[in-house]
Amino acid sequence: MNALKETLRTVYKGKLPAELTKKYAPAGDGHNDPDAYARFLGKHGVDLHKPVDQQVDAVAEAIKKQEGWIPGIIEKQKSQ
Repeated sequence: MNALKETLRTVYKGKLPAELTKKYAPAGDGHNDPDAYARFLGKHGVDLHKPVDQQVDAVAEAIKKQEGWIPGIIEKQKSQ
């Protein structure tokens, strides 16, 4: 989640949610529909007229819902 938020702050700085979805989930990649993805973000607390980096938490939470994100655990590999 931290990596996603950092990407939203930097890579998508100044970009609107529709610009994010066109790059994040491009139409030519499988069954993606960037416009539908943007509408989903809008229905889940994202202001579609405000840059992504100004609403990082809301965008990240909406992406989490859309992608079915669940937290994982990072474990250190034991030395042999």
